[in-house]
Amino acid sequence: ADDFRVQLTDDEKASAAQVLTPIIATLELASLDATNAAENAVTRLSDFAKTDAFGNSPANYQRLLYFQLSQFAIDSKNTDVAQKALSHLTPDENAWSKSEMARYNYLQGKLVQLDFENVVLEFPIRTLRKRIEQKAKLRQNAEKYFQQAITYKNAQISTASAYELAQMALNFRDSFKALPPPKELENDPDALDEYNIWIEDELIFPAEDAASSLLDVGRQITVQLESYTKQAKSTSQALAELKPDEYPISHSSIDF
Repeated sequence: ADDFRVQLTDDEKASAAQVLTPIIATLELASLDATNAAENAVTRLSDFAKTDAFGNSPANYQRLLYFQLSQFAIDSKNTDVAQKALSHLTPDENAWSKSEMARYNYLQGKLVQLDFENVVLEFPIRTLRKRIEQKAKLRQNAEKYFQQAITYKNAQISTASAYELAQMALNFRDSFKALPPPKELENDPDALDEYNIWIEDELIFPAEDAASSLLDVGRQITVQLESYTKQAKSTSQALAELKPDEYPISHSSIDF
């Protein structure tokens, strides 16, 4: 989230009209709130969005606040507030910058990702099948937004989008790992071994391979766009963990 918080230069602050002062101050204070708890930033921005000062501010500054509000809400896993903030925004290729378009799609992807992560895999088999289908559908929806965000070639957001796609693949892997074996196999060691091998070969390893491919996409974006962000560092470290022979250096000592 740090990569997407507002950082206004002194020139931007000095050149802002008087009507913009409240929204700039509010965004800066919200960032300070978020160092303690994202919920505090959500409260501050939500309250300010109801004021006349906000209503009288230019459209691009209103978008800026809604972007920040949705980001902090996502940080605090408050999907209702995030969804409401994003509902105030109507993407417009002609009026919005590419950075804004990228950010909107990234945040929509993050919102779907939260729903994806909340789906827990568990038996009985009928429930498991339903949950797998549910997670797969949510992953596809999130992927649509993240892939769209990547197309705008914003250095930070493109890298972050590829990283989040990989994290969703790893979430699938971890969900399968955490899945307890069916009770009917508890007293059948041979059948239990077969089940564990099947889970690894058919579900866990393919999920890891998918994550590795997505992380490599993020690595390539980092090089192409020179997007040396926290997500780029996390991408490098995750690759080193998944494929230590191919990516032996985690860059853990490098400050991006």
